[in-house]
Amino acid sequence: MLNILKFDLYKVLHSIWFKVLIILIIPFVLVYYIPNNFNPSILASFLNSLNSLGLFIIFFAVLFGSMDYTNGFEKNITDSNKYFSILSKIVVIFLFTVFIFVALFVLVMICNFIFENSVFYNPYINQENFINQYPNVDSDSWTIGNFFAFTAIKFLLYFALGIGIFLLTLLLRSRIVACVISLLYLFFCQQVFSLINSFFGYSIDVADYSLMHQSSVFTIYNFSLNWDTVLWVGIIYFLIYTALCFVVATFQKSFYGKKLLHLKKN
Repeated sequence: MLNILKFDLYKVLHSIWFKVLIILIIPFVLVYYIPNNFNPSILASFLNSLNSLGLFIIFFAVLFGSMDYTNGFEKNITDSNKYFSILSKIVVIFLFTVFIFVALFVLVMICNFIFENSVFYNPYINQENFINQYPNVDSDSWTIGNFFAFTAIKFLLYFALGIGIFLLTLLLRSRIVACVISLLYLFFCQQVFSLINSFFGYSIDVADYSLMHQSSVFTIYNFSLNWDTVLWVGIIYFLIYTALCFVVATFQKSFYGKKLLHLKKN
């Protein structure tokens, strides 16, 4: 397992697409997300800028998840190492999610230090008149503990999203198709949700049960209202996606799975 993990990390760190992805993250966050979500606080600016990470999680999961298929290394993975290979991929996605969270925090911290801003303040309170600018939110509910809780939940959502995109890549075995489907869903999921809701007379909102939707709309301003629901969404999707990755691995190593994949290639 450890050797497979080391090899996966080696492949990522020495791949051109990973270097390009890292280079693109810095200007994308600095030029667009931080200015648009800038606050007189390091922690608040960091939390407001977290939505910039979803797109990079998707690209990483697709490109990394398809590496073994594109370079032919999949043929060298024995049946006994198949599960370890899947587990290694999940660990690498976890490490990448940690990396971009830390990188974003460093970028935000540098920007806030340049403008000599504080580390922490209550984002619910207007700093000019000190009036609660979100009446539906308890302004006293924002604490350092909530910062860590929100960050942990957001991390879980993105980590589960990465595993879900990796699962899609495993099923499709094509980085281009997986990337197109993921991006189409990311940008048009709201229209899909509205269509599904119309079938039920808008009595339910399926967006509440969508991991990708919750990853993008869960913010510090609605943290105290639905953090428990979002937490369960993240946990459930993480468990389901992880289990399905091993189910797909079992299918692919079976005789029927190999025959089906052979017919698909031909």
